[in-house]
Amino acid sequence: MASSEDFESDVVRASDETRDDDNVPDWERYSENLIPNRRGRQAGAILKTKGLGTSQSSMESEADKKLDETMDECQTSEDPLDLCLQFCKWFENRFQNINQRLYYKLLWRIVEKYSLDSRYLEDERMLKIWSRLADNSLGHGYEIYQHAVSHGSLVRCAQIYVQWSLEYELRDAVNEARKVLHRGIRSGATPISVLQDAIDELEVREARRQMEKLQNDSWEVADMEIDDLQGEHRLPFTRLPVMDDGHSAPIVRLPSIMTDHSASKYQQCSANKSQRPVINNDAATFEVTNSR
Repeated sequence: MASSEDFESDVVRASDETRDDDNVPDWERYSENLIPNRRGRQAGAILKTKGLGTSQSSMESEADKKLDETMDECQTSEDPLDLCLQFCKWFENRFQNINQRLYYKLLWRIVEKYSLDSRYLEDERMLKIWSRLADNSLGHGYEIYQHAVSHGSLVRCAQIYVQWSLEYELRDAVNEARKVLHRGIRSGATPISVLQDAIDELEVREARRQMEKLQNDSWEVADMEIDDLQGEHRLPFTRLPVMDDGHSAPIVRLPSIMTDHSASKYQQCSANKSQRPVINNDAATFEVTNSR
């Protein structure tokens, strides 16, 4: 009967043979390097892509060249934003292992040129550019949305406030998330029902988090009480129980830490004391009694 080690070795050997097969597409050969994309990818593009084996330098040069061509076409196009969105789709499907810093730099070129264009100040398609920029900002998404709104882009678009609020909520800044949604209402963003629903959903999620926190705290307190019942208790020396059946307090002897010089003096003093007569004054021994 084959052991589990033999089975694992067969799986590894089959995987290596699959990688060495020339008929295997790149996406399967380098599937561990494929970075998930929130917006998904086209199946045909994944099968045709060679981006997983592309170096960063060649990726950057190819992407820069493609964006330059797109910008040139935008000069004569009636809808440049549509061409920019097509470039974004091309980049995401062309390179499966997206370099976020590179993508951020390319998206910023688009934002600088068209975010304040009068044709796109309230065009919701511009939100697709801002959201991609936030996703590739390496943890600074809330600053991206703040920059967009403060510079006059999509001020009356309700959805940008919702995404901005979610960025704060992901960082446990619930109060800031509330402020963003109410800011959208004060700014007259439409549709207002989107903001109202977002506020309700935020409060429901926050209430659920608080309930879970209280439940976890109660479990921690219960665990501490159980540990106190099952564990050992430390008592002060004066409250130690009496040893055996007697009532005399136990004698505690400390370990000797005397040096040779002090030990010789101690022996001389002990010899002198031993020569003195013993006086018995019939003093009662110290006893421990239980007072009730």
